Amino acid sequence: MVAMKKKILICIICFAFMLCSCGKETAPAPSTQSEPSDSAPVESRTLTEAAKERSAAEILDILLEAASPKEAMTTLLPGDEDYEDSFDFLFDTDISVTSDSAVCYCTSGRLADEIDVFILRDAGYASKLTNALKKRASSRASAYKGYYDTESEKAKNALILSSGNCVVFAVSDNNSDVRNAFGKLF
Repeated sequence: MVAMKKKILICIICFAFMLCSCGKETAPAPSTQSEPSDSAPVESRTLTEAAKERSAAEILDILLEAASPKEAMTTLLPGDEDYEDSFDFLFDTDISVTSDSAVCYCTSGRLADEIDVFILRDAGYASKLTNALKKRASSRASAYKGYYDTESEKAKNALILSSGNCVVFAVSDNNSDVRNAFGKLF
């Protein structure tokens, strides 16, 4: 019963974020990054020793600095209240496949900006998570379509980056800077 109430609360919060996105926006032209699709390649590199020693929160901080979000961002980490239920709901993936993770999204819900870092227990889970993240990008794009079309396009152009057992999902106005920061880590 408590788990059902938590899921309903999460749905209500997500719906409230979608409602907050109603209105006219004056944002820059959408990024020219390609839309993630089932056939889109996921960039992958070999995991470096330095990156292995970083937590998901540390990697997130580096990528957030590169993304330079325009609005306040909320970060959720393992151990935060309702994190596990939110994780399963947002990513349609069991949290047990991760050894560490960090989720960060635009606090107001007005922007599609989001950066998520997943350290997987086994790199073999990367493919399943990548597919879930492609669905997440599509879902985010649909949520903003008709409200903030530039945010919808931004979500369509989400980055999904992978290196060894680390997978990153990023929706940002500065995808190339996020990609470069990721490349320096890995």
